[in-house]
Amino acid sequence: MAKLWKNTDHIPWICDEDEQDFFASIGDYSLRVEQMDTRRWWWRVCHLGDPIPTLLNEHATCRSSAINLAEGVYFGHLAATRAQEQTYIHQLTKNRK
Repeated sequence: MAKLWKNTDHIPWICDEDEQDFFASIGDYSLRVEQMDTRRWWWRVCHLGDPIPTLLNEHATCRSSAINLAEGVYFGHLAATRAQEQTYIHQLTKNRK
């Protein structure tokens, strides 16, 4: 049975009963953290179903690090996407004048 689990005030994470698998869904994004063994956690962030490429290796040594890395990639990608949209809108507006 899944339950609501929060690591931060920003993202509502859902976890399984033994707190080894975590999932969050925000708009077009999905974030996932899973415990691989006692000292390894795997994490991934997807946008529209595709993994977001990152220079980080998708592994961490503890749950909180894995969740923080996933949240960092999410917020970074969200900010970059919004900046690209604003640049595009600015160019369209500029070209109409």
